[in-house]
Amino acid sequence: MARTRASGGPTEISNDGNRDVLIGILALLVDEREAKLAQVPIERKTELVLAGAGLSALTIASLLNKKVATVEMTLYRGKQKATKVAKMSTGPANA
Repeated sequence: MARTRASGGPTEISNDGNRDVLIGILALLVDEREAKLAQVPIERKTELVLAGAGLSALTIASLLNKKVATVEMTLYRGKQKATKVAKMSTGPANA
């Protein structure tokens, strides 16, 4: 698929290029969300949202400019918390 630049020359947009553009847009949205979260604390961390969307810890770390180990720990703790909440909601008190 060839497109024309403003200068008039053709440019190719590959699937990798499209993916990079989408990741860039996602990174901007994440940055905006992080700025809002700094003002109002909420339960869901950006890392959990992105992991739920199918992104790897490596990609998430790259987008958020964090260490992979930090992202992995956040995901682990988020899963542990979700498991704990699920157990509490299905426990004997609710039977």
